[in-house]
Amino acid sequence: MRRIIDAFRITRILTVLKSQRCGMSLAARCFLAWAMLYAPGNGGIIWPTKELARDSIENELAPMFRQNPALESLMPPRAIDFRQFKLRLDNHCYIQTGWATSLNTMIAKTLRYLYLEEPAEYENAKLDIKEFSSARTTTWRDRATIAIFGHPRTRQDAMWAAWEQAPVKLFWHRPCPHCEQYFPPAWQNVRLGLPDDFRREHGNVAAATYALLNDTAWEECPHCHAEIREHHKHDMNLRGVWAAEDAQITEEEIDREHQLQIELAHFTGDPKPYKYGNIIWMHLDRGIEQHHLGFHISAIYSPWVSYSELAMHWLNAQGNAGRLVNFFATYLGWLYEPESKGVARSIFTKKRDTAPPPRLLPPWTT
Repeated sequence: MRRIIDAFRITRILTVLKSQRCGMSLAARCFLAWAMLYAPGNGGIIWPTKELARDSIENELAPMFRQNPALESLMPPRAIDFRQFKLRLDNHCYIQTGWATSLNTMIAKTLRYLYLEEPAEYENAKLDIKEFSSARTTTWRDRATIAIFGHPRTRQDAMWAAWEQAPVKLFWHRPCPHCEQYFPPAWQNVRLGLPDDFRREHGNVAAATYALLNDTAWEECPHCHAEIREHHKHDMNLRGVWAAEDAQITEEEIDREHQLQIELAHFTGDPKPYKYGNIIWMHLDRGIEQHHLGFHISAIYSPWVSYSELAMHWLNAQGNAGRLVNFFATYLGWLYEPESKGVARSIFTKKRDTAPPPRLLPPWTT
């Protein structure tokens, strides 16, 4: 998460394909609060509904500013304007919240920071995210930041379209605690750990309860096939790095990337960077870092969601396509696309050549 927050400063467009309960919305608000102090500019947050927009400004942004002395100094006596859904600040900036079906609050606004929460839910508003974001941030040009984060439902929704437009797509790679090989998260590596024939004998609902109560699920390393349990997550995440999905990560590459980051920090005056948590650019083009980055966050490595909890939700969703779509979107930050087997045309043509005359009943019907 640290590297994603850093990306807010250096990237023009940031797309985060995320699961729920990963802290991304809080991280975005923290950066926006930091920006009001050190890189001030008007901010805007668009939510799917009016209720979420009001709750955001009243119960999230305003308390965050009031609980920090430096941020509280920016708040005038009547900082919150509920009529316009705006948080006014004394440094001539404001944070405007809006919702997808009524964007009047954003018309003619000049924004430096624009956040779009869950754009997959904007579909009814027929909002062109790219055109809207460009129009609102034109004044600030390359100094503006557009952040789009949420979980996708279908390939046609706005969230997936934003992810597809990102030229660099980064996944969190963690080292196996047994073989030290790095790999990205994948649901096919999660094992339910249920006794043999348990699902067949007791059903998916009973299996889901059993998996959660007995903490049976675990993750299998795709390299050495060893068991990765819940207590391994913390140390694995501490040594994780961001890289392309198919990148082959080694400690030598991490060391080289860390040395480059140290040299860059020496010239820019930034603090000395951490060794882990960085982007491994060995397999990517550094020149596009400033334009558009995409990050994928999955609950598979989340410290707040256990393997067994994921197994429970997956088992409860079996047999219901809508629940499976919801599971993949909200917990894995990915699309659910069931495999469909096509029927070869040759099967019918072969049967046609040897078929009896039309309107003739086959022998087995008599």
